[in-house]
Amino acid sequence: MKKSIVKAATVCAGFLTFLATMASASACWIWFYQPEEPKVLRRE
Repeated sequence: MKKSIVKAATVCAGFLTFLATMASASACWIWFYQPEEPKVLRRE
C-alpha cells in the first residue's frame, strides 16, 4: 500500500513539474504577452 502511494505521489509531482514547465515556456512561445508599463512607473 505504501509503495503505491509513494509511486502515485512521484508520478503526480513529475506531471505537475512538466505542466509548470510547459506553461512557462508556452507563455514565451505562443502568446508573446508584453504588458504596458503603468503611467505611474514611466519616466517622461
